[in-house]
Amino acid sequence: MEDQIKCPKCSSTQITAQKQGFGAGKAAAGVLLTGGIGLLAGGINSNKIKLTCLSCGNQFNPGQDADAVKRKKQSEKEASEKAMKSPLFWIIMAGVMFVFFKMLHGCGII
Repeated sequence: MEDQIKCPKCSSTQITAQKQGFGAGKAAAGVLLTGGIGLLAGGINSNKIKLTCLSCGNQFNPGQDADAVKRKKQSEKEASEKAMKSPLFWIIMAGVMFVFFKMLHGCGII
């Protein structure tokens, strides 16, 4: 079975690719802001490939598939869980709570 590109949002394999070209709008804005040199702004991101999911309309870059997004989210979750186990995390949380309650007490709320 061959590998297929999947949408990172909905996992559909119905994907289309477009090559970005010269951006007249970017060039016009660049000319207005910086003069003639701003014309170069129209070439920003030209010749880049953009993928679009035909099912949900999500646009993404090549290499950004659903499995990669899941792996990234999993590693972020693991890092977050590890940070919450750190004593430093709880010391900081206690300090934040102390300051919060002092502010409430100073305002006459508690």
